[in-house]
Amino acid sequence: MDESPDFSEEQFERQLREKRLAGEIAEAFVLQYEIERLSLDGHKVEAACVNRISKHRLNAGYDINSFNGKSLRLEHDRFIEVKGSGSTTIRFIWSTNEMRR
Repeated sequence: MDESPDFSEEQFERQLREKRLAGEIAEAFVLQYEIERLSLDGHKVEAACVNRISKHRLNAGYDINSFNGKSLRLEHDRFIEVKGSGSTTIRFIWSTNEMRR
């Protein structure tokens, strides 16, 4: 984010909207990827249980609940933190909470 002295509230809000949009697009892409990956591997039930937790638990430390493959108890064992960018130069913060997962 631009931290110059003349950085206005309007500029900040615009950048925040852009970052949210990039995150939404990236999470939708990863969600679809995971569903297709599991479906193609023959894990249809697991594919149907992949979900985007970021909409319900902002502090989970990850965005997508998924599976590595077959799950007898349908317990998620793949926790995906998604980062997106609308720029060719990528810079992001990886929080301690995200690293724990």
